[in-house]
Amino acid sequence: MFIEKEKIEEGIKMTDKKLSKRIFAYIIDSTIVLLLTTLIINIKYLNPTYDTALEKSNTLEKLNISNIQMQNYLPLYYKDKEISESEYNDLIKDNDFAYLLVDAYSDSVITEDEYNYIITESKKNYDEKAPTAYQDALKANWYVYLVYIVIYLLYFVGFNMITKGITLGKKITKLQIVSSDNKEVKPYQYLIRSLISYGYFIYLLELIVPYIIPLQYIIGITSFLSLAMNTLQLVTGISVIINEEHCGIHDKLANTKVIETKDNILEARIKDLNLLSPEKKQELDDLVNNSKVEEENEEEIKVAETENPTDGDSNVKPKTLKKEKSTTSKVKTKKTKEEK
Repeated sequence: MFIEKEKIEEGIKMTDKKLSKRIFAYIIDSTIVLLLTTLIINIKYLNPTYDTALEKSNTLEKLNISNIQMQNYLPLYYKDKEISESEYNDLIKDNDFAYLLVDAYSDSVITEDEYNYIITESKKNYDEKAPTAYQDALKANWYVYLVYIVIYLLYFVGFNMITKGITLGKKITKLQIVSSDNKEVKPYQYLIRSLISYGYFIYLLELIVPYIIPLQYIIGITSFLSLAMNTLQLVTGISVIINEEHCGIHDKLANTKVIETKDNILEARIKDLNLLSPEKKQELDDLVNNSKVEEENEEEIKVAETENPTDGDSNVKPKTLKKEKSTTSKVKTKKTKEEK
């Protein structure tokens, strides 16, 4: 019994279901972009906001750490209603609210009333200072967000346009982005799929947030944007995994898909053929040989008709017809044996 056409095509067709390859390509491309952006923003001569951004970022970081010290570590240390000298030294180190502890610990004892006052007052001071610190840090880091946006656009849109959908990660894993309608992928398709899969449009929002959002909402909005970016990337990744053809929401919205390149297809065909049993290989060889014989006979008939139009099929070489008959008989004999 011959191998069905559908099964042959299934064994050697282009496959876009190499999930591990897609994950590996994603990691490679993300790493490349991260390295490029980190390199640019951390070279002082390439970053006009380097000093200011570093200062404002450190101020915000110190403020956040100070709040953690007072709202998390202080209650932990004060469980026994006492603060040891070593605990006290840990709490006041690089702490913006250390003055509250210094005043209360002057007699080496912190009463419960003093403890409650420190907790309340430090939280109040943090809530007052944090929005301004966040706003200053966001404004000072405008260049960082801009670099991220530009690098993502150049790599996932511009570079893809040049290489026809083959980033460095996909080059290594032998994958390619193509349009689902078998047409050439348009720039806007690369843009849509990259915006969704990497979520870098969030950087654009963070770039304008400090200029359009009221001060009291800045922390909440920036936290929401970070969460939204992480959630979008997670959902996109899950959609790639659970989809039968590993086509994510970014592919569906952009009308694209990821397939194997031609080199990888050839390797897959060879591998599939090697996995066939000897019997299946023989059946496939017989099928190919029969097709070749039929093509040769048709060609000779056409030549004979061209040379002797009036003789029709009578000028076909007997040897060729005999070959076809012999091959056909062999196939029929094999079928009969299998049926028995």
